[in-house]
Amino acid sequence: LAFLQQVGHPNLRMNADLSRPRAVPRHPVPGPHNRQVDTGGSTLPCLLDQPDALLTSSGRAAIFLGLESLALTPGQRVLVPSYHCPTMVSPVLALGHELGFYPIDADGRPSLGWLEQHAPADTRVLCAAHFFGLPLDLSDLRAWCRRREVLLLEDCAHAMFGQSVSATVGGLGDVVIASLPKFFAAQEGGV
Repeated sequence: LAFLQQVGHPNLRMNADLSRPRAVPRHPVPGPHNRQVDTGGSTLPCLLDQPDALLTSSGRAAIFLGLESLALTPGQRVLVPSYHCPTMVSPVLALGHELGFYPIDADGRPSLGWLEQHAPADTRVLCAAHFFGLPLDLSDLRAWCRRREVLLLEDCAHAMFGQSVSATVGGLGDVVIASLPKFFAAQEGGV
């Protein structure tokens, strides 16, 4: 803003008060894109349609609360994909858990071959993400988790809507999380 004022940009109001920062809106942008429209046809499953959905301040907070709800003891191991963002890692560390990483296959699914051979025996939770809005078939992973008595945290931060071959997005996790700003005109929010 200051630069544009210096160069005298014609579309800039010159009476802008730079000493007072403007408040950032904290609510979704109103409009028809934020209303659920009944088209009479089938609709994509959405995590917000789940009756037990808990709204949080962020996807990171949802991961934190989800891990906390599993009543783990500090030091238990949580595996996250090696392709991740800090949002997946910081709640694990904040709760005092051991952190481990696993590789993903070319389709974005957890590498079951690697998990079978290399997953630490003390793994208590595995975080699996639906990357780039593509609902993944996680039925094989769900079965692996059950055999190993590992809890599945299904990260739907990139896939609020949809269905894979085996289940709706969020249909297989012991804990399921999502991020609202990645899909809606929202500054913050998680599920």
